[in-house]
Amino acid sequence: CQKRCAVRASWWTPAMDGASSSARGTFEWVAGWPSLEAHFKALNLPSSTTHAIDIGCGNSTLPLHLASLYSCVSALDREEHCAVSMRAQHPQAERVTWRTCDICDAASLASVLDRGTAGLVVDKGTLDCAIVEHDAARLLCNVAWLLEPGGVYAVISFRKPELLIPLL
Repeated sequence: CQKRCAVRASWWTPAMDGASSSARGTFEWVAGWPSLEAHFKALNLPSSTTHAIDIGCGNSTLPLHLASLYSCVSALDREEHCAVSMRAQHPQAERVTWRTCDICDAASLASVLDRGTAGLVVDKGTLDCAIVEHDAARLLCNVAWLLEPGGVYAVISFRKPELLIPLL
């Protein structure tokens, strides 16, 4: 994973509107769409060609909101029940595909997506978990594998930038 990447970074402190669940069984970790929407719009990625990938999506509705901005959204989680639940709750979401794979496992990731297919990789708390699980290096290498040239890795985290910037 010694690929040189241009990193576009934007830092903000998310409002703590995350950690809320609805009657439908969804959960927004770190921050919800109201806190994030303007930041994604500010990226100015081409909506008609950008494939957005939400890694570690869980049962968040973020992929549905991303589909309002981008032409194709893949929502990845290592837990099969998350993908099954979200597919059942949102069968009309034509531009969103919920898939099961372990983003930290290269073979698992390659079984569901091709190299260089993402214009945007969204990470809402997944790097936080990978740091705790001592898997950050594999996660970051696989994110680099997913990104197309000029792609953006958007990290939404509880961690301070002083910790994350050296990792990125």
